[in-house]
Amino acid sequence: MVDRSDILFSEYIIDGASMESTPADMLKECMPVQMWEQFLNRWHNALKDNGGQDGGEMRPAPIIDETRDKVPVNFKYESGRTEEYLEQIFSLIPGRDENMVNPDHPFSATRIAVASSILSSLWKEGHFRLNNLDMAALWEWDTAPVGNMAAFYNSVEAATGYVYDLGVKLTSIAIRERQGVCRAGFVISGVQNWMPFDDALEYVPDMDAEDVLGPEAGHPQEKIWLRESRKCPGTVVLDDSVRGDSEGSWLVYIPFDTCSHKLGGSMLSEVLGKGNENGPEISDPDYFIDCFEVVRELVEDGVVMSGVSVGQGGLAAAVARMLGRFQESGLQRPECGIDLDISGIEQAYVEADPIRVLFSEIPGAVIQISSADYDYVDAQLMLQDIAYYPLGHPVADGRPVRLTSSSRTKLSAILAALMDGQSSEGED
Repeated sequence: MVDRSDILFSEYIIDGASMESTPADMLKECMPVQMWEQFLNRWHNALKDNGGQDGGEMRPAPIIDETRDKVPVNFKYESGRTEEYLEQIFSLIPGRDENMVNPDHPFSATRIAVASSILSSLWKEGHFRLNNLDMAALWEWDTAPVGNMAAFYNSVEAATGYVYDLGVKLTSIAIRERQGVCRAGFVISGVQNWMPFDDALEYVPDMDAEDVLGPEAGHPQEKIWLRESRKCPGTVVLDDSVRGDSEGSWLVYIPFDTCSHKLGGSMLSEVLGKGNENGPEISDPDYFIDCFEVVRELVEDGVVMSGVSVGQGGLAAAVARMLGRFQESGLQRPECGIDLDISGIEQAYVEADPIRVLFSEIPGAVIQISSADYDYVDAQLMLQDIAYYPLGHPVADGRPVRLTSSSRTKLSAILAALMDGQSSEGED
């Protein structure tokens, strides 16, 4: 793969209009000064090694492209086929590159990739806030097809606008040419005691701050630290309360954005080849920050028994993973089930289609909490005006996952659906 940092410094003319900023301008805003200077030095040295010019921020030739037109489709997803959809989604997961970007949906795909990277840190051992996170970004892009460079620009724009508003710091970027592939990968690479962007993007040395990713490091209570190991498991904890009391714990869904449910660019649209609907408009970073900080505190305090991020595959895939109903070999039927109630979500969003609720890829979290902690969690979320939706009680009695929905009647069999192992036989 060839380094293509040069495309960051070009002027972009998309659909006949000159873009106000270059990708480099946007990325620079998200990086601490010294990190940006290190990137420039590496690029300039690479130019010299290849016989190019040295010094200054050389501007290559303008890039002229057009946005790829979407072909309108009229397709209705069928709620009675939920199980089939999940089967198809999970069949893609082994060996799938989760950082692939559909050039038809660069904005939503990039934002869910950024959000998913950040959400992965929610569950890890450590003591940090959202604005302590370092992020590394890598774009691998096929620059040749018409529409791909417009998609690249939109991807960088989506990433940088989101990262900046979330207060996360880009500390490493790389751009590479890769034929036949468009991908945008984001990784949390560590934690540091950063000042806000408004304070000149300077790093604040702090002898109490640690950038920790290994299991060997110590961690005094107030130090900033992060490990790769999880603070809580990613599947439902089957303790005595779950085994013996159907109300021993709750699964609670917390969306981290306020956008409506759309399926464009989702794994569901990918497996069915119906990708021309718009994707979710993930555009409420302030709300994301509030959600992250509250859930992170609940995780650190040990209130969260187990938790999983909602991202690719949507809420349905997240619940399936949390119940242990997906392994690398495919769908399983373990002992844990749930009567899954999404009626509160449908009513809050005025959404009549349960498939959109289940498979739209809006960043968020599903957490398992003890019933004894429910009022405390309710108070913490309500204090920050964070919407949450109780999904039901996980029960280790071998029951299937059954759906309760306010949008239709007699849906109890549809999410036997969420992998009961038999086709749904619900009535319309």
